[in-house]
Amino acid sequence: MGFWTDITSIEAPQKATEGQVVNVRVTVKNIYSQSLWVVVTGYVDGSEFPQPLAEIPGGGSYTFDFYFYMPARDISLQFWSYIWLVYPDQPGYWQVDDYRTASVPLEVTVAFSEFKITDYIKV
Repeated sequence: MGFWTDITSIEAPQKATEGQVVNVRVTVKNIYSQSLWVVVTGYVDGSEFPQPLAEIPGGGSYTFDFYFYMPARDISLQFWSYIWLVYPDQPGYWQVDDYRTASVPLEVTVAFSEFKITDYIKV
């Protein structure tokens, strides 16, 4: 849990097959008493997700939606929440506040080919 926000959940499939579109939902709660501008960013397989922005009222929650295509291996997801801070007589800036991880294992499918016994020896 961060000082201003809490990433309360990361919803992702328990497993995915190679090439499948994997939808991920990250819910952030504003645990501060006033409205905050919040950005959530994340990384999957070394690539950064887009950074959607939302104004979350004090005590409220917002769910950010992301997606990626499943590669041929297990994936680790990392997400950070940032808030916009402005102090008197200073320029505003994005402050990292909370961090959470999740994983999506690769679902391996095994294909069986049809075969026939063409010859055998009776023992």
